[in-house]
Amino acid sequence: MNKISWEEAVAKIKSDETFKKLVIDSFFDDPVTSAAERFYYGGEWSAARELIAGFFPQNYEPHKMKAIDIGAGRGIASYALARDGWNVTALEPCGSVSVGNRAIQKIIDGFNIKNISISDDYGESLKFANGAFDLVYMRQALHHAAALDKFCSEAARVLKSGGVFIAAREHVLTRKSDLQAFLDAHPLHKYYGGENAYTLEEYRIALEKAGIGRIRVLKTYDSDINLFPDSLESLKKRLGAKIGFNPPAFISGAAMLVLNFLNSAPGRLYTFAGVKL
Repeated sequence: MNKISWEEAVAKIKSDETFKKLVIDSFFDDPVTSAAERFYYGGEWSAARELIAGFFPQNYEPHKMKAIDIGAGRGIASYALARDGWNVTALEPCGSVSVGNRAIQKIIDGFNIKNISISDDYGESLKFANGAFDLVYMRQALHHAAALDKFCSEAARVLKSGGVFIAAREHVLTRKSDLQAFLDAHPLHKYYGGENAYTLEEYRIALEKAGIGRIRVLKTYDSDINLFPDSLESLKKRLGAKIGFNPPAFISGAAMLVLNFLNSAPGRLYTFAGVKL
């Protein structure tokens, strides 16, 4: 079939009642201001905020610092960063009013936000000066890179020395031959054809070449960032119920290690974090 645009693909699933839960879980529902608020108070952002804070001094002050949200989409992560005090540049080349930078403008206008600015650049070619930002954040954006090395290099270039790099919820393959299985299973790829995924090694090499160090890899069952709309707590409760453990705290981290080891699903979600060396 002929491919349609990303905006049209999202509109297609939003009009299909069978995708209602996916639309809400993906924060594609309207109004975008309500979706952004739900994201801000949800488990994914709570875990992401904790991850970011872990790389900075205990008394760091986001309102004195700059963040860039690369591949910002409709702006939910940009909004969350701004609510937490960051001065945010939302980088989103798509001009869509529903899933692009005009949706971000709706958030800015709806909440009268002063600390978000919009850029329509692409991640592979940023117009910003070297060391312009204290934080590079991207949510489900890095795996879309047509040139992974260039994307990572540009992200690292605009980071200050010691600045923090976060790529949240990126699709990972065990081997390159798994890519087609992932694409076939993705609910939107068949419509717009823009999905992609890389192996863990490819991500690591690209980040290291770009000058990102102290790399932390959060696998699927390591964090609520990757598990959302599920959570570690609810997962442990379900596991506990199955094997008779109560309370779920008795489900140890070792169980999560086992789940990560057994998880080879094509396109599973990982989060990458590190600092500019």
